[in-house]
Amino acid sequence: MELDKLARNILVVGLLGCGASIVWWYQFYSHVGQFMNGRTSLPPDAINCLISNSGVCGFVTGVASAAGAFAYNPMIMWLSMALVLVAIIVWFSSGSPGHAMTPPATPGNHEAQGLLNPEVSSQRQLDGSTQGE
Repeated sequence: MELDKLARNILVVGLLGCGASIVWWYQFYSHVGQFMNGRTSLPPDAINCLISNSGVCGFVTGVASAAGAFAYNPMIMWLSMALVLVAIIVWFSSGSPGHAMTPPATPGNHEAQGLLNPEVSSQRQLDGSTQGE
């Protein structure tokens, strides 16, 4: 169960980092668009700058940094995506996804009770009995 909590916490941090990166990217490149054409719209191909800092993206962030602006850095997005990937790997390695998809056992839900308790399920298969009949 500890791996479940660890995976969930890593996933939350990764998703928050991705969200923060998108907001930072949008804010930064909206200001770049305003500077370029007088409107607060994103410049053409700004979406490429969300995960890359090469070419025009590197030039823009370099000029903005030299001017003293807090320029967007795609490394935060990459680190956040890596955290999401690590969380998914930890989640699957702990066996959590199978548990999360198991329907809750209720008094009328005999199939779910069999899924939650393999002994009940295997006993039913052996003697062919069901509780609902």
